[in-house]
Amino acid sequence: MFSTELFKTAISAFLADEINMDKYGIDAVILSSQKALSLAPGLSVVALSEKILKRVEVIDSKSIYFDFKDHLKNAERGQTPFTPAVRIIIELDDMVKRLEEKGIENIIKETNEIAVYFRKRIKEIGLDYPKYPLSNAVTPVLFPDENADVIYRELIDKYGFTVNPSGGDLAKKMFRVSHVGKHSIDDVEELVVAIDNLVNNK
Repeated sequence: MFSTELFKTAISAFLADEINMDKYGIDAVILSSQKALSLAPGLSVVALSEKILKRVEVIDSKSIYFDFKDHLKNAERGQTPFTPAVRIIIELDDMVKRLEEKGIENIIKETNEIAVYFRKRIKEIGLDYPKYPLSNAVTPVLFPDENADVIYRELIDKYGFTVNPSGGDLAKKMFRVSHVGKHSIDDVEELVVAIDNLVNNK
């Protein structure tokens, strides 16, 4: 529908990396409630540029979810086209106030510091992560012995840590560690020590 425009899904990157629509020429950003916003799942937020808003005015959407014209019309009366996840909207209102107090730039900076620290420590204990550019939001940890699934389960059973497992062909090769939400360097260090103990049989 908008073939020449730049769209970005920020499901994980929001509040972890810089997402400046004007700076990067992004016309639409989609994010969700359950990642860095740390809310319950069930709410999506879409931000549209002025250029896209002009297109919305002249396009009749065949999709209920992407009928932005209907959403904007209802927004004029302070409502949504259908009953939303009201509880999550109340949570979102509270979270927006917290974000304004702390500052998005500060949150991104803290997330970056945690990601950088974790990646440095993972290398120090003999593991690695992919060479491609990574978001501050998450680090895929590579296991040369292909025992990621075993370490994943032992982290839960022996230390009470839950990370993000991979599926399919990657289940034994990699799991992912999130850096969004309420984390500290001390939390990260505790996790790295647990992984080190399991991987290196300490």
